Amino acid sequence: MDNNIYESDFEEFKKNFDKTSERIKKSLEQNLIIAFLGTGSSGKTSAIKALFDIDLGDISPIAGSTKDVKVIPVSKNVYIVDAPGFGDIKKEVSDKAKQICDDTDIFIYILNAEGGYKEQEKNDYEQLKSFGKDVLVVVNKIDLIRKDDLNDFVQDLKEKMGVEEENLILAAFNPLPRISKEQINVDKVMDWITTEIETKGKELHLAKIGKIMKEKDSFSNNLIWRASMDAFLNTPLMDPFQNHKNLDYIINDLSIKIAYIYYGSEILDSKDIEYISTIFKTLHGNIFNSFFGIFLKFIEPFKAGFLTYTIGKTLQIYFKSGMKIPEEELVRIAREYAKEAMKLKSKFKKAKNQ
Repeated sequence: MDNNIYESDFEEFKKNFDKTSERIKKSLEQNLIIAFLGTGSSGKTSAIKALFDIDLGDISPIAGSTKDVKVIPVSKNVYIVDAPGFGDIKKEVSDKAKQICDDTDIFIYILNAEGGYKEQEKNDYEQLKSFGKDVLVVVNKIDLIRKDDLNDFVQDLKEKMGVEEENLILAAFNPLPRISKEQINVDKVMDWITTEIETKGKELHLAKIGKIMKEKDSFSNNLIWRASMDAFLNTPLMDPFQNHKNLDYIINDLSIKIAYIYYGSEILDSKDIEYISTIFKTLHGNIFNSFFGIFLKFIEPFKAGFLTYTIGKTLQIYFKSGMKIPEEELVRIAREYAKEAMKLKSKFKKAKNQ
């Protein structure tokens, strides 16, 4: 196969890169709204603290919020809603707060495992679903349920509420130390949130939130892996031209997102974005043609995943350095990551079959 199929005219490449940059900038201008609902004893505050390291007591709600229904701005265009139930939102808040609630992206409905199932919880859940929103039901304080009773408890809850298994997570955001020294399934809740938000093209909004801002490497690693899997799963075997378009789109998108994670929105408006496109082009050409091109025994989807992973990890190092690594050194670093990427074949296969 002609490996130069991945080489595009730089002007067209730059135009596509600029389009991606503009698309990401526009997406960042949209609101991201995550609503946490549940009774006062369900543990919403603990959930928000565990997931995002946000103490709601330190942030003033927007005008129009009430004592029971709070709309909290946690960063530009990112809001968290704290409310006892969806019906309460509709009845109590002002038009401004109501509009934000109407535009909610996902709902996290938290139940208190210790309190058992209540009919109102089913009503709330059905009402949330009726709005066509993504809804996750989290059974909090699961550490307080005896292990022998857990399966029956979960089965009973699923049947009565009609919750799909993929949208139900058992958790303990603030467990009793004598029962569990660590939080339970906080990572699973965060994975669900990230996956749902990613489908809306708003995953970078998460990078603005407290805890995630402090874990840039972890957040960007997650993006790199997801993009690598996307390249692997969505690269046509028999259409080199479409291969080229898919890879340009996926890796352009990933490159700009990694730049944003480490530098914020300013990077998208600066002259550095043009230099980043040049760096990306250098890596794309050097790594694919001089390294991956010799591994002809690998089918193209694997190559696409490996290339995406290699460029993503290399750019992560580049941005962490303050964009001070020379191109020659970047190519050397990229080749090391390329060797690492070649070991991911079984991981790609495993993820594909899940």
